Amino acid sequence: MSVAQDTVSILAVWGQTVTIMRKTPTFSDSGAPTPVWASVGTATADIQPIDGSEKRIELGERVLTTHEIYFPNGTDIRGGDRVQPAGWAAGDDEYEVRALIAETPSHVRVNATLVRGHGG
Repeated sequence: MSVAQDTVSILAVWGQTVTIMRKTPTFSDSGAPTPVWASVGTATADIQPIDGSEKRIELGERVLTTHEIYFPNGTDIRGGDRVQPAGWAAGDDEYEVRALIAETPSHVRVNATLVRGHGG
């Protein structure tokens, strides 16, 4: 079994369906930019919290990474995207992609920060 097949097998067992959201600017009649979040697709992902002893801070930025997310290779994911677990509703927690860490023949690994929901 190849590494790529191993990743597919692991995601089939532990993965969950997520929606990838990307912020794109739209412009008002006056030309003022307004950010709009739009879905760029769904993927199967494995979201793993990072142990407190392994929390990472991006170089040049004081941003804490709380999770690593694994996607199948070829997934369209970028820094700044948001990852919403299946069943997500306004006010639920989501994850903001901080950095693309590894892209291998089998998977893509990203660092992400938990963004707490604002709902009740």
